[in-house]
Order: sequence, then C-alpha cells, then structure tokens
Amino acid sequence: MKIKIRNDGLVFLIRNVFTFICQNVFLVKQSPAPDVQKGAHAARQIQNKILPKFKAMTDAIQAYEIIVRGRVQGVGFRYSVQQQARALGLKGWVQNLPDGSVKLRIRGSSSSCHSLMSWCRNNPGYSWVENMDIREDPQEDWGAFRIRH
Repeated sequence: MKIKIRNDGLVFLIRNVFTFICQNVFLVKQSPAPDVQKGAHAARQIQNKILPKFKAMTDAIQAYEIIVRGRVQGVGFRYSVQQQARALGLKGWVQNLPDGSVKLRIRGSSSSCHSLMSWCRNNPGYSWVENMDIREDPQEDWGAFRIRH
C-alpha cells in the first residue's frame, strides 16, 4: 500500500495508516493461535470504537440554526434534544419560541449535526415534528449544549 501525503498531510496519513493496520490484522483472524486471536479482537475493538470517533474529530466543523415546528413544546422535546446533542458531542443550545416552535443552534462535526437533524425529524418522545427550517449559521464557539429559557 502506498501512502501519499496530501495538503491535509498528517490527518490523512494517520487515518490511512490506522485503517491499513485494522484491515490487515483481520487477515490473521483465522489463525488458531490465541495470541493472534486476541490481536484480531483488539483490532475489531479499535475499528468499531476508536476509528469512528477519530473520523468524527477530523470531520469538518459546521454550525446550524434550526427552527422546529409542530408539537414540540411541553412534551420534553428540549430535554431530549439536549441529551441527544450531548451524546453526539455537539455544542449549542435549544430554546422555546413564543409562536410554539423550538429554536436550536448547534455546532459540531458535520456528521453529528446531520445525525441530530435526522433524529429530530423522527419525532422523538411525545413530540410531533411537522417541519424544520435549517440554515447554516456563522461559526460561533458555544459551550456545552444547554437549554435556554
């Protein structure tokens, strides 16, 4: 395998080397030797747990403002969004609006932001999401995800 260093250099190199190691350890998985099987098990753990987190860290950071309309107030929607956003490692806040909708400002990796948007569309808990207005937001650095009042 040839590894070429691009302009984004180190991240690309680390990701390729890490993937190469994980993929090649699986080739020895069929060997009956216990030490080799332990190595394959460790490689599977690395591939399943560490590699996705590494990819999320190197994913582009984006920020969005989202207005969610429907039955989203008084049903625990903000609390559910806060828990999901924290689990995804997002920063930002969620707030009720006077018109009955809920406003979210989120910042994090592109994949995590899109995961939260998809999760919101699937009507978590007792809420009912009718539509979502999504627009990209200027990059601001918010603290931990919180509920604004």
